[in-house]
Amino acid sequence: MGVVQNRRNVIIAAAVVAVVAIIAGIAVFTSGDRSVEPELTAAPTSSTTTTQPPKVGNEYTIATATVPTVQVVAVPPEGAEPNPLYSTRDSRMSPIPRADLASAGVRVTPLGYAFDNPTYFGNPLVMLVVSEVDGWVEVLLQARPNGQTGWVRTSEVELSTHDAVLELDLTTRQLTATVDGEVIVDATTSIGLASNPTPTGTYYITEVIPQSFAGGDFGPFILATSAYSEELQLFDGGLPIVAVHGTNRPDLIGETVTNGCVRLTNDLITLLAEKLPPGVPLVITESEPADTSTS
Repeated sequence: MGVVQNRRNVIIAAAVVAVVAIIAGIAVFTSGDRSVEPELTAAPTSSTTTTQPPKVGNEYTIATATVPTVQVVAVPPEGAEPNPLYSTRDSRMSPIPRADLASAGVRVTPLGYAFDNPTYFGNPLVMLVVSEVDGWVEVLLQARPNGQTGWVRTSEVELSTHDAVLELDLTTRQLTATVDGEVIVDATTSIGLASNPTPTGTYYITEVIPQSFAGGDFGPFILATSAYSEELQLFDGGLPIVAVHGTNRPDLIGETVTNGCVRLTNDLITLLAEKLPPGVPLVITESEPADTSTS
Protein backbone atom coordinates (compact mmCIF):
# COMPACT_ATOMS: atom_id res chain seq x y z
CA MET A 1 0.00 0.00 0.00
CA GLY A 2 3.05 2.24 -0.04
CA VAL A 3 2.89 3.29 3.62
CA VAL A 4 6.45 2.21 4.45
CA GLN A 5 9.41 2.70 2.12
CA ASN A 6 13.07 1.92 2.65
CA ARG A 7 15.08 5.12 2.86
CA ARG A 8 18.58 3.87 3.15
CA ASN A 9 19.30 1.68 -0.08
CA VAL A 10 12.65 5.31 7.72
CA ILE A 11 -4.84 4.33 23.21
CA ILE A 12 -7.47 1.68 23.84
CA ALA A 13 -10.16 -0.11 26.10
CA ALA A 14 -11.57 -0.35 29.60
CA ALA A 15 -8.14 -0.05 31.06
CA VAL A 16 -4.49 0.53 30.49
CA VAL A 17 -2.97 -2.58 28.90
CA ALA A 18 -1.04 -4.76 31.33
CA VAL A 19 2.09 -6.30 29.83
CA VAL A 20 1.96 -9.71 31.46
CA ALA A 21 4.96 -11.43 33.01
CA ILE A 22 6.99 -8.26 32.86
CA ILE A 23 7.58 -7.62 36.54
CA ALA A 24 8.70 -10.92 38.04
CA GLY A 25 11.53 -13.20 37.06
CA ILE A 26 13.26 -10.99 34.49
CA ALA A 27 16.85 -10.02 35.26
CA VAL A 28 18.03 -6.43 35.22
CA PHE A 29 21.48 -5.91 33.73
CA THR A 30 23.55 -3.29 31.99
CA SER A 31 25.11 -3.48 28.57
CA GLY A 32 28.81 -3.67 27.77
CA ASP A 33 31.27 -0.81 28.12
CA ARG A 34 30.86 1.99 25.56
CA SER A 35 33.18 4.58 27.00
CA VAL A 36 33.27 6.52 23.72
CA GLU A 37 29.64 7.57 24.21
CA PRO A 38 28.40 10.43 26.42
CA GLU A 39 27.68 9.82 30.09
CA LEU A 40 24.19 9.84 31.54
CA THR A 41 23.04 13.18 32.92
CA ALA A 42 19.93 14.49 34.63
CA ALA A 43 16.57 14.27 32.89
CA PRO A 44 15.53 17.22 30.71
CA THR A 45 13.36 20.02 32.06
CA SER A 46 9.72 18.95 32.26
CA SER A 47 7.02 20.47 30.08
CA THR A 48 3.74 19.52 28.44
CA THR A 49 4.52 20.49 24.85
CA THR A 50 2.52 18.52 22.29
CA THR A 51 3.70 18.73 18.71
CA GLN A 52 3.68 16.90 15.44
CA PRO A 53 6.93 14.99 14.83
CA PRO A 54 9.15 16.49 12.12
CA LYS A 55 8.64 15.36 8.54
CA VAL A 56 11.02 14.84 5.65
CA GLY A 57 8.83 16.14 2.86
CA ASN A 58 5.48 14.54 3.68
CA GLU A 59 6.94 11.59 5.57
CA TYR A 60 7.88 10.65 9.13
CA THR A 61 11.08 8.78 9.87
CA ILE A 62 11.25 5.59 11.91
CA ALA A 63 14.26 3.64 13.16
CA THR A 64 14.04 -0.16 13.18
CA ALA A 65 16.68 -1.97 15.21
CA THR A 66 19.16 -4.18 13.36
CA VAL A 67 21.09 -5.41 16.43
CA PRO A 68 19.96 -7.55 19.41
CA THR A 69 20.36 -4.70 21.92
CA VAL A 70 20.03 -0.99 21.15
CA GLN A 71 21.84 1.37 23.53
CA VAL A 72 19.95 4.64 23.92
CA VAL A 73 22.22 7.43 25.14
CA ALA A 74 20.67 10.10 27.35
CA VAL A 75 22.80 13.08 26.32
CA PRO A 76 23.39 14.29 22.77
CA PRO A 77 26.59 13.25 21.02
CA GLU A 78 29.17 15.93 20.35
CA GLY A 79 27.88 18.59 17.96
CA ALA A 80 24.22 17.57 18.30
CA GLU A 81 21.35 19.50 19.84
CA PRO A 82 18.08 17.93 21.04
CA ASN A 83 14.93 18.85 19.18
CA PRO A 84 13.65 21.79 21.28
CA LEU A 85 10.00 20.82 20.73
CA TYR A 86 10.36 17.67 22.84
CA SER A 87 10.89 17.40 26.59
CA THR A 88 9.75 15.11 29.37
CA ARG A 89 6.48 15.67 31.17
CA ASP A 90 5.95 16.16 34.88
CA SER A 91 5.04 12.90 36.62
CA ARG A 92 4.12 11.89 40.15
CA MET A 93 4.65 8.25 39.26
CA SER A 94 7.88 6.27 39.58
CA PRO A 95 10.11 6.10 36.49
CA ILE A 96 9.87 3.20 34.05
CA PRO A 97 12.31 1.55 33.62
CA ARG A 98 14.25 1.87 36.88
CA ALA A 99 16.81 -0.15 38.80
CA ASP A 100 14.24 -1.82 41.13
CA LEU A 101 11.76 -2.70 38.37
CA ALA A 102 12.55 -5.52 35.94
CA SER A 103 10.86 -4.22 32.80
CA ALA A 104 10.75 -6.77 30.00
CA GLY A 105 12.98 -5.78 27.13
CA VAL A 106 14.31 -2.50 28.53
CA ARG A 107 16.61 -1.58 31.42
CA VAL A 108 18.57 1.30 32.84
CA THR A 109 22.26 1.47 31.93
CA PRO A 110 25.03 3.91 32.93
CA LEU A 111 24.48 5.71 29.61
CA GLY A 112 20.69 5.72 29.48
CA TYR A 113 18.55 2.73 28.49
CA ALA A 114 19.11 -0.56 26.67
CA PHE A 115 16.23 -1.91 24.54
CA ASP A 116 16.06 -5.53 23.40
CA ASN A 117 15.35 -6.45 19.79
CA PRO A 118 12.98 -8.16 19.18
CA THR A 119 10.55 -6.86 21.81
CA TYR A 120 8.96 -8.86 24.63
CA PHE A 121 6.16 -9.78 22.21
CA GLY A 122 8.58 -10.88 19.51
CA ASN A 123 8.19 -7.86 17.22
CA PRO A 124 10.95 -5.71 15.73
CA LEU A 125 12.02 -2.82 17.95
CA VAL A 126 10.86 0.43 16.34
CA MET A 127 11.33 4.04 17.46
CA LEU A 128 10.08 7.36 16.06
CA VAL A 129 12.85 9.72 14.94
CA VAL A 130 12.58 13.41 15.90
CA SER A 131 16.01 14.66 14.71
CA GLU A 132 19.17 13.43 12.97
CA VAL A 133 22.88 14.26 12.97
CA ASP A 134 25.82 12.51 11.39
CA GLY A 135 25.94 8.98 12.78
CA TRP A 136 23.07 9.45 15.26
CA VAL A 137 19.29 9.81 15.47
CA GLU A 138 17.24 11.29 18.30
CA VAL A 139 14.22 9.10 19.03
CA LEU A 140 11.11 9.19 21.18
CA LEU A 141 11.19 6.53 23.87
CA GLN A 142 8.73 4.24 25.59
CA ALA A 143 9.67 5.38 29.08
CA ARG A 144 8.18 7.25 32.02
CA PRO A 145 8.10 10.20 32.52
CA ASN A 146 6.41 10.41 29.15
CA GLY A 147 7.98 12.39 26.34
CA GLN A 148 11.59 11.35 26.84
CA THR A 149 14.00 11.24 23.93
CA GLY A 150 17.43 9.68 23.56
CA TRP A 151 20.17 9.14 20.98
CA VAL A 152 20.85 5.97 18.99
CA ARG A 153 23.71 5.21 16.62
CA THR A 154 22.54 4.89 13.02
CA SER A 155 24.73 1.78 12.76
CA GLU A 156 22.26 0.01 15.10
CA VAL A 157 19.09 0.83 13.14
CA GLU A 158 17.65 0.99 9.65
CA LEU A 159 15.85 4.21 8.77
CA SER A 160 12.65 4.23 6.74
CA THR A 161 9.81 6.66 6.12
CA HIS A 162 6.03 6.60 6.06
CA ASP A 163 3.18 9.06 5.72
CA ALA A 164 0.72 8.04 8.41
CA VAL A 165 -0.41 9.65 11.66
CA LEU A 166 -3.00 9.17 14.41
CA GLU A 167 -4.54 12.23 16.06
CA LEU A 168 -6.83 12.13 19.10
CA ASP A 169 -8.75 15.07 20.56
CA LEU A 170 -9.73 14.21 24.12
CA THR A 171 -12.37 16.94 24.23
CA THR A 172 -14.33 15.58 21.28
CA ARG A 173 -13.07 12.00 21.83
CA GLN A 174 -12.46 11.85 18.10
CA LEU A 175 -9.62 9.76 16.64
CA THR A 176 -8.41 10.47 13.10
CA ALA A 177 -6.05 8.20 11.17
CA THR A 178 -4.45 9.58 8.02
CA VAL A 179 -2.42 7.46 5.57
CA ASP A 180 -0.75 8.92 2.48
CA GLY A 181 -2.86 12.06 2.84
CA GLU A 182 -6.15 10.13 3.04
CA VAL A 183 -8.29 9.93 6.19
CA ILE A 184 -9.03 6.23 6.69
CA VAL A 185 -10.63 6.49 10.16
CA ASP A 186 -12.48 9.39 11.76
CA ALA A 187 -14.33 7.91 14.70
CA THR A 188 -15.47 8.44 18.26
CA THR A 189 -13.52 6.59 20.95
CA SER A 190 -13.72 5.82 24.64
CA ILE A 191 -11.02 7.51 26.70
CA GLY A 192 -9.72 7.64 30.27
CA LEU A 193 -11.71 8.52 33.34
CA ALA A 194 -11.32 11.98 34.85
CA SER A 195 -9.44 10.30 37.72
CA ASN A 196 -7.15 8.43 35.31
CA PRO A 197 -7.09 10.41 32.07
CA THR A 198 -5.53 9.52 28.76
CA PRO A 199 -2.29 11.53 28.75
CA THR A 200 -1.84 14.31 26.21
CA GLY A 201 1.42 14.45 24.29
CA THR A 202 3.20 13.09 21.24
CA TYR A 203 3.73 9.31 21.23
CA TYR A 204 3.94 6.54 18.65
CA ILE A 205 2.74 3.00 18.02
CA THR A 206 5.45 0.66 19.27
CA GLU A 207 3.95 -2.59 18.01
CA VAL A 208 0.75 -4.29 16.85
CA ILE A 209 -0.26 -7.25 19.04
CA PRO A 210 -2.94 -9.67 17.75
CA GLN A 211 -5.22 -11.17 20.38
CA SER A 212 -6.04 -14.88 20.45
CA PHE A 213 -9.66 -14.15 21.43
CA ALA A 214 -11.25 -11.32 19.47
CA GLY A 215 -14.22 -11.25 21.84
CA GLY A 216 -12.11 -10.28 24.85
CA ASP A 217 -11.70 -6.96 26.61
CA PHE A 218 -9.13 -5.72 24.08
CA GLY A 219 -10.82 -6.94 20.91
CA PRO A 220 -8.81 -8.51 18.07
CA PHE A 221 -5.79 -6.16 18.24
CA ILE A 222 -3.81 -4.02 20.66
CA LEU A 223 -1.80 -1.14 19.26
CA ALA A 224 0.70 -0.58 22.06
CA THR A 225 2.10 2.95 22.29
CA SER A 226 5.08 4.66 23.86
CA ALA A 227 2.87 6.34 26.48
CA TYR A 228 2.52 5.23 30.10
CA SER A 229 -0.30 6.00 32.51
CA GLU A 230 0.42 9.10 34.57
CA GLU A 231 -1.84 7.89 37.41
CA LEU A 232 -1.02 4.18 37.84
CA GLN A 233 2.21 2.69 39.14
CA LEU A 234 1.25 -0.74 37.77
CA PHE A 235 -1.83 -2.26 36.16
CA ASP A 236 -2.95 -5.79 36.95
CA GLY A 237 0.61 -6.70 37.93
CA GLY A 238 2.10 -5.38 34.69
CA LEU A 239 3.37 -2.14 33.23
CA PRO A 240 0.66 0.53 32.74
CA ILE A 241 1.14 1.00 29.01
CA VAL A 242 -1.42 3.16 27.23
CA ALA A 243 -2.76 1.47 24.11
CA VAL A 244 -5.29 1.80 21.34
CA HIS A 245 -7.38 -1.36 21.06
CA GLY A 246 -10.74 -2.94 20.40
CA THR A 247 -13.48 -3.75 22.90
CA ASN A 248 -16.22 -6.18 23.82
CA ARG A 249 -18.29 -3.23 25.07
CA PRO A 250 -19.09 -1.19 21.95
CA ASP A 251 -22.02 0.33 23.86
CA LEU A 252 -19.48 2.34 25.87
CA ILE A 253 -17.78 3.94 22.87
CA GLY A 254 -17.75 7.69 23.37
CA GLU A 255 -17.63 7.53 27.17
CA THR A 256 -14.87 8.36 29.66
CA VAL A 257 -14.63 4.86 31.10
CA THR A 258 -11.06 3.58 30.68
CA ASN A 259 -7.95 3.70 32.84
CA GLY A 260 -6.15 5.71 30.17
CA CYS A 261 -6.40 3.55 27.06
CA VAL A 262 -8.42 4.41 23.97
CA ARG A 263 -11.15 2.08 22.72
CA LEU A 264 -12.35 1.67 19.17
CA THR A 265 -14.89 -0.71 17.69
CA ASN A 266 -13.37 -4.01 16.60
CA ASP A 267 -13.82 -3.35 12.88
CA LEU A 268 -11.92 -0.07 13.14
CA ILE A 269 -9.06 -1.43 15.26
CA THR A 270 -8.70 -4.23 12.71
CA LEU A 271 -8.45 -1.66 9.91
CA LEU A 272 -5.79 0.30 11.80
CA ALA A 273 -3.82 -2.86 12.56
CA GLU A 274 -3.77 -3.67 8.83
CA LYS A 275 -2.93 -0.16 7.59
CA LEU A 276 -0.61 1.39 10.19
CA PRO A 277 3.01 0.31 10.61
CA PRO A 278 4.77 0.53 13.98
CA GLY A 279 6.35 3.95 14.36
CA VAL A 280 3.20 5.87 13.39
CA PRO A 281 2.93 9.03 15.54
CA LEU A 282 0.02 9.36 17.97
CA VAL A 283 -0.65 13.01 18.81
CA ILE A 284 -3.06 13.44 21.73
CA THR A 285 -4.43 16.91 22.37
CA GLU A 286 -7.25 18.52 24.34
CA SER A 287 -9.08 21.25 22.46
CA GLU A 288 -11.18 24.00 23.99
CA PRO A 289 -14.76 22.82 24.53
CA ALA A 290 -17.26 24.19 22.06
CA ASP A 291 -19.26 27.17 23.31
CA THR A 292 -22.82 25.90 23.63
CA SER A 293 -24.19 29.02 25.29
CA THR A 294 -26.95 30.92 23.55
CA SER A 295 -27.36 34.66 23.45
